[in-house]
Formats: sequence, C-alpha cells, structure tokens
Amino acid sequence: MFETLFKRIPLMIIACISFCSVFMSTLFFVSFCSSQFWPKNSNQPGDWSSWDALLWDFLLVGLFILQHSIMASSCFKRFIYGNRSGIVVERSLYVLMTSFVLYTLVSHWCPVTEYIIWHLDTSQSIFWWTVFVVIHVIAWVLLLGAVLTMDLAELIGLKQVYFYCIGAEYPMKYKSPAARHLYRAMRHPGTSCLTFILWCHPIMTLDRFLLAVMMTLYVSFGFNVTVEDYEYIALQSARKDDELYRYRTEVQFREVRG
Repeated sequence: MFETLFKRIPLMIIACISFCSVFMSTLFFVSFCSSQFWPKNSNQPGDWSSWDALLWDFLLVGLFILQHSIMASSCFKRFIYGNRSGIVVERSLYVLMTSFVLYTLVSHWCPVTEYIIWHLDTSQSIFWWTVFVVIHVIAWVLLLGAVLTMDLAELIGLKQVYFYCIGAEYPMKYKSPAARHLYRAMRHPGTSCLTFILWCHPIMTLDRFLLAVMMTLYVSFGFNVTVEDYEYIALQSARKDDELYRYRTEVQFREVRG
C-alpha cells in the first residue's frame, strides 16, 4: 500500500505543478500578444544590433516549435517513457515543459523597434484602442471556447494521473474513434484564433512579424485536421451547449419551485 502511495504522490505533484504552470504561462502570453503599449528593449544587450535581436527571437520561436514537435513525437515517447507510470505523466511533463518554454520566450523576447511594418497609435485614440481590445477579447474567448469543447482535464494531463491513481485505463481508451482521430491530428484547439491575434495588432514591428509568420506556418503545416474533425468539434460544441441549457433550465425550475 505504501509503495503504491509513494508511486502516486510524485505523479500527483507533477500534475498539479503542470496545471498551475499552464495558467501562469498563458496569462503571460496573453499579455505579451495583446498589449498595445510600445515594446521596450529591456532584454536586449547594449552591443546587439537589430539583426542580432531578430536572430535571438528566431531561436526562441524555434525552441518553442522544436519542443512542441519533438516531445509530441511517438519516437520520443517510446524512448523516454517505458512503463505505464511514465506514459501517465507524459502529458503533464509535456505541458510543464511547454509552459516553461513559453515563459522563456515571453520573458526573454527582444523587440526590434527600428523596423516597423505598420503602427496605429491607439494611445491617441480611445476608439481604436477599444476596437483592438474588443477584437482580442473576442478572439481569446473563442479560443477558450474551442479548448472547452475538448477534454480540458485530459488536455493538460490531470485526467491521465487521476485515472492511474484510481486504477482505471488510459483516458484515451474511453474516447470514440472520432475523438481519438481528432486528438492525433490536433492537440491544440483554437489555432486559427491565435493566428488572428498575432496578425491583428496595432503595432507590427519586425520581431512581431517574425513571430506571426513562424507561428502561422507552424500551425498551418503542423496539424492535419480533416473535415470530419471539424464536424466532430461542432457536434461536441452543440452537445455542450445543450447540456448547459438543460442545466440552466433545471436550476431555474428548482428556484421557481423553491
């Protein structure tokens, strides 16, 4: 019993840390992508040129893409995770490393303000500032909605650890063939919203242009989603809307009776 408990405790700790890290890194990334303030060169060494900073930013985005691609590959999973407990914690470690790399990208990013693709000064216009705020809020809410149509607990690795602790099978085995196909083709819902957020910004400096181009190419060629997958997402969204409507109706009925 104690041996089993000591096996499960580290897995639960890793899953909880991963759960917290994904929300912290997401908040930093949202602020990084949607801030309308003029970027500061606080991370850039004094002897660096604009092209040195751009090369550094290229390496940061490349690190993010490599980490995402390598850790998601079946060869890497077979090489690193040998036993069942390793497979169970694989998603949590993947999310944890993604959060770390994403935080590294945001915190060490070097703006290249000498070269500007376009600039709309929203600080001088409350109208345009509000327009971009509303656009970004809608895009982030849609991205969140896309995430919630999928299994969020499984997506960040909590369900795998929980199922292992209660002695159940791997969560993916309980999903339909359509869901399994979708998860293999695209583990990150809302990529079109993210692409829109990166391009729809009032300040497009050369570094942000580089980020938008690289991430757009990555999400365009890194996922293989079919029409059936989109139909499955739409079906799941409609089902969750129906469940929410029935829940609200039941709550209102209880309040009337009470």
